[in-house]
Amino acid sequence: PEAATRRNADAFLTQAKASPRALELGLAMLALTPGSAEDRWIAAGFIATATNQVAKGERTRLGLELTRVICNIPEPVVRSKLLDAVASVVSFPAGKQQQHPVVALLGSPEFAGLGAAGILALLTFLAEQADRAMSRGENVSEVLQLKPLVIQVCGSTLCSPVESSLSLPLEGLPHAVPAVVVTAELHASALNALRKWCKLGLRLSDLGQSLMEKSVQLLSAEVTFTAAAKLIGQLLVHTSIPVSQVDRPLVELLCHHLPTLQAVWGQAAAAGEQGSSICLAMTSMLYELGEAQLELVASMGLPHVNVFIDIMLAASGHPEEAVAHTANEFWEVLCEIPPGERHGSLCTELFERLMLVLLERGSYPENFSNWDQSDQDQDSFERFREYSLPDSMVLVGHSLGVRAFELLTAAVNPEHWRRSEAALHGIGCLFPCIQDAVTKSLVPPELEQQLSALMEKALTTPASQPLLAIAIARVIAKFGMWIAARGNFLDPTTNYLVQGLESQSLAAQASVAEAFADALLHLARHVVSTSVPSGIQIMSTRILTLSSTALTRISYDARVTILKAISMILAGSSAEVLVGSMSVLVSPIIARLQAKSFAPHGDGSVESELRLVGALIHHLEGPHTAAVIAEMWATVLPIATQLLSEFSPSGSSSHTATLTALCGALARSLTLAGGCMASCLESIAALALPSFQATQAPCCQVLVSKTVEVFGAEQSLVAQFQQLLEAMAAVVYAGVGDALDEEIIAQHFNLLTQYTIYCPQGLIPTQNLALSIQLSNTVLPRLSQRDSVRNCLTFLAKLFEPSEPASTEGCIDLDAFINTGLGHWGGEMLVVLFTAVLEAVPIELVQSCAQLLSCLARRDIGSLQQGLGTALTSLPCPHLNQNDQALFGQEAVRLIANPELIFSRRFRAFILDLVKVWRGDMTRDALGGYH
Repeated sequence: PEAATRRNADAFLTQAKASPRALELGLAMLALTPGSAEDRWIAAGFIATATNQVAKGERTRLGLELTRVICNIPEPVVRSKLLDAVASVVSFPAGKQQQHPVVALLGSPEFAGLGAAGILALLTFLAEQADRAMSRGENVSEVLQLKPLVIQVCGSTLCSPVESSLSLPLEGLPHAVPAVVVTAELHASALNALRKWCKLGLRLSDLGQSLMEKSVQLLSAEVTFTAAAKLIGQLLVHTSIPVSQVDRPLVELLCHHLPTLQAVWGQAAAAGEQGSSICLAMTSMLYELGEAQLELVASMGLPHVNVFIDIMLAASGHPEEAVAHTANEFWEVLCEIPPGERHGSLCTELFERLMLVLLERGSYPENFSNWDQSDQDQDSFERFREYSLPDSMVLVGHSLGVRAFELLTAAVNPEHWRRSEAALHGIGCLFPCIQDAVTKSLVPPELEQQLSALMEKALTTPASQPLLAIAIARVIAKFGMWIAARGNFLDPTTNYLVQGLESQSLAAQASVAEAFADALLHLARHVVSTSVPSGIQIMSTRILTLSSTALTRISYDARVTILKAISMILAGSSAEVLVGSMSVLVSPIIARLQAKSFAPHGDGSVESELRLVGALIHHLEGPHTAAVIAEMWATVLPIATQLLSEFSPSGSSSHTATLTALCGALARSLTLAGGCMASCLESIAALALPSFQATQAPCCQVLVSKTVEVFGAEQSLVAQFQQLLEAMAAVVYAGVGDALDEEIIAQHFNLLTQYTIYCPQGLIPTQNLALSIQLSNTVLPRLSQRDSVRNCLTFLAKLFEPSEPASTEGCIDLDAFINTGLGHWGGEMLVVLFTAVLEAVPIELVQSCAQLLSCLARRDIGSLQQGLGTALTSLPCPHLNQNDQALFGQEAVRLIANPELIFSRRFRAFILDLVKVWRGDMTRDALGGYH
């Protein structure tokens, strides 16, 4: 039909599916004679959608009716959809006088008329539904009695050759099943049915020798391979340990077939992506064999275990991640057997072979230049190197010890960059094996010697290929702790990285520059942590030789990382070195800011320059740094504030990013420089307040919070801080509507907490206090994010903590203000608080409310009782009836009146149990232990 007609028809069908008569319409369409396949597909969709509307008493009847209808449906996809509908309306047991519809259908002519394919589909469905029912604890005994029938149907099907005629002789059933021509697909259906019944207790011994032989033979056929492998794997899971006399012949039957399977593996692997499913199915099956009979495999107590190992080694090198991961899981299982209890070939020799396989699997493709010109899947390769390879290398490292480093170091050869890069990547993966020894400076001599050989080779390997250069830098970063403690390697390593960053050909590539910069940062971190002056001097001498040309040629991300490394080193330097170096490093940034030649965003923007400033001061924690930081901001802050308004429109993404970078750098500087930033205080306020009023950017709140933390105790600044809070709060109050910006709410409560701790006179004896409580009353029951809820509760807890009485004449008694306020708005606040705790606060934060409630109890325990009682009686509790809710409320109020409970450690547990009872996670008697 035309498009318009099709749209109208689709609209009609959508309305029909949603109508109360959808089920009736679907059943009527199935009964159409003659009906088309499309009619039946649409009808099945109607029925599947409408089953949730069926009354409980009608579900079993509908299930039986649908099952009988299924017998007359020729299309498998329609039958499958209708079986889903049956599953949604039928449960086990269906009733004392009733059977499951499929079971009830067994003796009917309709069941026999389904033919072998239909019968297998129904039996498979029945097993799936029974398995789900068993997990819910339902009775499925009537289904379990059908196991002989399943074996009979599946066995007859599997033992009939393809293209032969199959007529199922079903014992005990009155109706004959019509003959069909056997196909490979029918064999696969029988194998799948048996696998589903394995979950209901079908075992190897039930199948017998002939049926097991047939299943193994079907591993040689492409159509049936996956189904046969999954069945055999499922059967192997339940073989006895040690293997019984019944199971052993069947296990050995599979092992005798391993040489054939190796040939199948070779063909599937050569087929590439098309053969991946066969490779995965075979690897999974052999994993089940290896895990179920681990002792026999480890001792070579089964036929052709050497072939088994060869296949699993090949699987570890398979390009498909799932295949390699499954094989590598087996090696982990094998290592559970101590080396002394394994066959000699499954110890050092095996793991050396595995390392070579992993090395090849982790190498870039032959003639690799970029992923656009490669046939290999980039995502799969990178996932393998990021997730599977590290775990496997650690396993190999623990098995081989120093030998693992020796093998990989030997594989580093400048003439073969792919293999060298993979070997260096593997060496990095091995670091967890020796991390404990390196951390405790307990590196054994043979490992020390091998690591020295490794670093000498890495530092003399020409890094002309970018990926190889990155690998060398990452090895340096991984082993930075070891290098930092050895001056004979620290100097050449730092020089190697600096020279690489000076190299035009290497550093011009962003990924290489960032890897080298990251290695420098790791080295600096470890050098500083060891606090060895000579190490700091070595790095300082080398790293400060980086030319300004190099620092402007590399990417901004690399520059940020390098400046963080420099700030770490400078923090421990002398005042003279610090001042001189900061002047050299800051001057180019200031010059670029003053030149006003910027990109709109990204590298070269105002934001990127401010990120450099933030990186440069990030780690400047030292005796001489505060004055240097403050002096730098005296120049930079006015320029940055002006550029913020000139080069990025307020509210734009570039403006927000620039503002965030500036506020972040200032907040960090306040932490580092403290009171030395006093000269910038006015400029900070002039930046933060207007910016917040214009953009509502949370970074402005963070900056003000840090400013209050540093300067809030200054009596001369209290009035200014009070006005600042009033202005900031007005913006927050205006934004409280139907939708809450919880990040802004969270940062505002954090700001209020800072005021409570560091500048209480700017909050408590002012109108700000009542407005802040009103805000918490309004938003607390509506908050859903952990940070906003946690910050709100923290503010209230800090506010109501008892404080020391005013001791100096003229000082304000803040406690008196709080107690007076509680008399005005305390009742409403307590009801809101308990309402939020009972219904809205995330369960993991409920116990944190105990501190707040204890503080309130110290002030007015009677009001606390009244607030809890009001909340427990006014709120509807879906898990308690009216009488139980009243009794629960009385009990809770009585308990919370006991000071011994409120001020004890058990109060946190009490509040949690109280909320769990309210939310239906515990019964009411859970409070009995608190009496």
